[in-house]
Amino acid sequence: MKTHRKRQCVLVIPDSGPIISLHRAGAMDLLLVLKLPVYLVDEVFAELTSDPLYQKDREVVEFVTGHADTVHVVDTLVGRTFAAARTRGEMTEKQHGGEAAIAEFLSSGIERIKSPEDPALVLLEDSDIATSAFFLGANVHLLSTVAFLRYLEQLHVIPSAEQLLEKMTHAGRAIHRVIDIPSSQGEEESEWDHMIPR
Repeated sequence: MKTHRKRQCVLVIPDSGPIISLHRAGAMDLLLVLKLPVYLVDEVFAELTSDPLYQKDREVVEFVTGHADTVHVVDTLVGRTFAAARTRGEMTEKQHGGEAAIAEFLSSGIERIKSPEDPALVLLEDSDIATSAFFLGANVHLLSTVAFLRYLEQLHVIPSAEQLLEKMTHAGRAIHRVIDIPSSQGEEESEWDHMIPR
């Protein structure tokens, strides 16, 4: 007898913006409240955590390693190349591979972490990703940090999105753009919201 695999939504965070903003507000745990598998891009994670003397870098590492069953770092060819260069001492402070790793992941890597019929929620702040996201295919929904917090407020997970946004603003984050759209042109609705545990 053929069994049907249970469909699952995944949470993808391609750029560093949401992590930095939530960290500034002391709210990284909010990435876990939807009870979805979370995926970060390897080189973006490496750049976020490159200086162990910096508190943010240490706390992001602790968050990811402390929730290794839920939060996953997806490897890319770009990330492996830059990691090898760092090991050999060939990297300079001005060399960054995050954007290239993001481009690689969004063009092909997202297919590695979900089945075509499964929805994906992409949490982002980089406007360049939003403008080119139609390459992601169907059943992928784009949500900015602002929209994410307002969604959590609607679910009564947090009392006030604005309070957290004010904390981020006071900590130097300028995030006002609301992105809450399906990635594919002509797609009227994404399925991700129907698959969030209530």
